[in-house]
Amino acid sequence: MPSLVGSILVLLSTKGRNKGNALAWTYSDQDEWSQEYPTCGSDRRQSPIKFNTMEVYTKGYPRLVYANYKIPSTVTITNNGHSAEIQYPDDAAKPQISGGPLPNNTTYQFVNVHFHWGSNDSLGSEHVINGQRYAAEVHAVHYNTRYGSLEEALNYGDGVAVLTTFYQANAAQNLSGLQVVSDALPSIQEYESSTEIENFKLSGLFGGIDSSNRNFYYSYLGSLTTPPCSEAVIWIISSRVIDVNPQQLAPFRLLLDEDDDPLVNNFRRLQRKNGRKIYLNRPRFEMSEGN
Repeated sequence: MPSLVGSILVLLSTKGRNKGNALAWTYSDQDEWSQEYPTCGSDRRQSPIKFNTMEVYTKGYPRLVYANYKIPSTVTITNNGHSAEIQYPDDAAKPQISGGPLPNNTTYQFVNVHFHWGSNDSLGSEHVINGQRYAAEVHAVHYNTRYGSLEEALNYGDGVAVLTTFYQANAAQNLSGLQVVSDALPSIQEYESSTEIENFKLSGLFGGIDSSNRNFYYSYLGSLTTPPCSEAVIWIISSRVIDVNPQQLAPFRLLLDEDDDPLVNNFRRLQRKNGRKIYLNRPRFEMSEGN
């Protein structure tokens, strides 16, 4: 699907080649995003946000169903100047999610998974919970298939679902699913460089999808955290933080942006919550393991 791949590169990650390009943006000029992308200046349902677990509302959603999350595939990882982004080939069985806080009878298909990290292990995540900013945040982006494409889905409040987890550094731990990514990062140090990862399983970045605590998550209505900041996202944020080895995070900080500067602190500033409710799912059913 060339149009889908092209759109995600433009809408979620691609940096323009010069500052006069309407697509040009950086994390250092966030105050200027709204000049080219007006929705970035909205305070209605922008992301990321901070919240306290004492203020969340408990809800029992239907089970969250994963498909193709555990099927190994050869994928491409790219340094797009804003993040390290992983995409599946067009002919691959794309991961999908349904159920949970997503609308009934809808399926959301995977577009990409990318990462946000800091200059050290004390910061990096976009969302902040109980005042805690974690070392990294993983975003698996999916679009609502009823709209036919990501471009169209971005026009609707339920157009996109982002499955999210946090990483925290722990020298005593090692996340096997992240290791294949860490090993590939030295090959994409330069801007716009890519390489392949074999036997990649999306479930591995989330510490698996079979554990019962994987169905405990926060959900709220928000937006893309990069231009054009479309207010189209249903966020699904795992309440379980995953321990990873600091050595697995270090290669991310060696990536370079378009200007050959270190690609670090690629997270958006916190946005106003504006009265939105954040829900904590307390499962009524066992989660489907999917495949």
